[in-house]
Amino acid sequence: MKTLLLNGLKLLAVFTFCTAFPTSSLPKDSSLDLQEKASSDQSDLKQVAFEILDNKCNHCHLKQNPRRVFTPYNMESFASKIYQQVVVKKRMPKGRKTKLTAEEYNSLEAWLITQISKNN
Repeated sequence: MKTLLLNGLKLLAVFTFCTAFPTSSLPKDSSLDLQEKASSDQSDLKQVAFEILDNKCNHCHLKQNPRRVFTPYNMESFASKIYQQVVVKKRMPKGRKTKLTAEEYNSLEAWLITQISKNN
């Protein structure tokens, strides 16, 4: 749990650092390394987020809301709505059987924050 949280925080720090400074102000090699690291960490975090959405959300969405089944291709477009339902309103996932562990919640929240900050 701590590892995923730390990785999410590292990703957020790298992402913030990469977007806060223009790459022209950094030496060529270091800016490229940071961008590759941020991109790699972000794709890892996206994969973890997709696994959570697929395992904890899609089984119900397939039955109740088939237009909102999450895939690696559409999940970014739903990020702000997922954030509202899971993090802000705490309405999802519904039911007593399906709950997010603290590790899953933190990982999903970290990915959602990267998506929301990317779109703002």
